[in-house]
Amino acid sequence: MMFSNLVPITGSSAVAAPDRAPAPEVAAAVAAELGSEPVSWDLVTKLRGNRLRRAYRVRLADGRTTKVRYFTLSEQAEDVESHLADLGSRSFPRVYCRTGHYMVLEWVPGEALDSVEPEPDLYRECGSLLAQIHLTPLPVKVRARYRLPWRKARLTADVESLRAWGVLTPREAARLADSLRRHIPGGGELHLTHNDFCGENLVLGPDRRIYSIDNEGLKPGIPEADVARTLIRWNLSGQAEEQFLSGYRELRPLDGFPQQRRVWELVSLLGSVRFRYRCKAADFSTPLTQLKSALARPVS
Repeated sequence: MMFSNLVPITGSSAVAAPDRAPAPEVAAAVAAELGSEPVSWDLVTKLRGNRLRRAYRVRLADGRTTKVRYFTLSEQAEDVESHLADLGSRSFPRVYCRTGHYMVLEWVPGEALDSVEPEPDLYRECGSLLAQIHLTPLPVKVRARYRLPWRKARLTADVESLRAWGVLTPREAARLADSLRRHIPGGGELHLTHNDFCGENLVLGPDRRIYSIDNEGLKPGIPEADVARTLIRWNLSGQAEEQFLSGYRELRPLDGFPQQRRVWELVSLLGSVRFRYRCKAADFSTPLTQLKSALARPVS
């Protein structure tokens, strides 16, 4: 799909990550923390064209493997490090150290769930894991930076950005803004959310445990929107969806979710389209097509 009328973004403060090995001080931090020099850096980011979020598989001289994640903002790296510490190491990679925009993490071997056919119990376990994330307390200093009025204002601004860039027509933007204004539930409370919980970011480890390996999107948000995003992103339906939601509800209720699901899908797709276009991802048309299709259906 081609969009010849798209307007390029200017004035962004985001700094793109390098395609190859990061700066020498990052390699030095890896060597100092793990006691072995890096000998190769392999880019493992799956989103084509994304130069704002990068991850590298780093092989060390002693034969071990570790992972280095780049964050656009060093403050974001600090927050994610704090969230991972609160979540514990049972189903998440250990953070070895952090230097500026870079985080050095444990490399978790295993099979990505989007490359296998998980048993129903594994979908239930995944639902339970997402609920555990949503139940993890937010640090006060992080919560203070994310408030619901700001969130709603951000959504309005995101819709306007897509219209200004030519991604959405004025009519589509108006319909989306109206749907969000009328159907997003009032009140609510912010929780820790994942924002990219799906099969390609989950692996089945050698111990047959589910691990969430890509967690750079951890931040305050609305749990129901996070659940809706997972169902879209992972393309869960039928028995897989039932098992996932059943596992989730064992730990945290989803009251009202069936009625709210459509609007949270719009919120999720809006964020995905904006992010992928902003970082010039080659395949941003996939969520855009989903968003336009969702706009053609009634929200409630």
